[in-house]
Amino acid sequence: MKETEDCIIPFKSYADGVHEFDFEIGDSFFQRIENSLIERGNLKVGVQMTKSQQMLRFHFVIDGTITVPCDVCLEDMDYPIVGCEGDMTVKFGPVTEEISDELFQIAENDNEISVSQWIYEILAVSLPIKFVHFEDENGNPTCNPEMLSKLNQYLVTDEGASAKSSTEEETDPRWDKLKGLL
Repeated sequence: MKETEDCIIPFKSYADGVHEFDFEIGDSFFQRIENSLIERGNLKVGVQMTKSQQMLRFHFVIDGTITVPCDVCLEDMDYPIVGCEGDMTVKFGPVTEEISDELFQIAENDNEISVSQWIYEILAVSLPIKFVHFEDENGNPTCNPEMLSKLNQYLVTDEGASAKSSTEEETDPRWDKLKGLL
């Protein structure tokens, strides 16, 4: 299956009922999205559309991998996406507008709909806040060892913090007498 440039579904040409579509998205998909959290990826998207006279219901299932920078060592890492799901309901009305996060309205005279933005939003919301390389089978980090050693040089330990806190505890005895007045 070749990469799908735009995930467009020509819903008017389908009868009422359930219809399935498959899209494959890659790097160019994410490059077209402004301020994308994801720069590269290779994903397969299954879309199930249930069409009726009043509305369209979409169910998305996304699988594949995305490439993101590790938040610890800043190297690119492949992050697996497995069974990421989301739903969208589209109703017909006089104008095209977003009513809520899961309800969209399109003009009654529209013949097709692009689901690209919904695919991206479902994917972006399902991602973790922090990306870190996975540990190996021995529980060791797989981040860039050179970067980890550099980070460890600047790591503040509890010993340094306890030395600082002991100096903070030493106060001027004149202030202690003033505290006694309270």
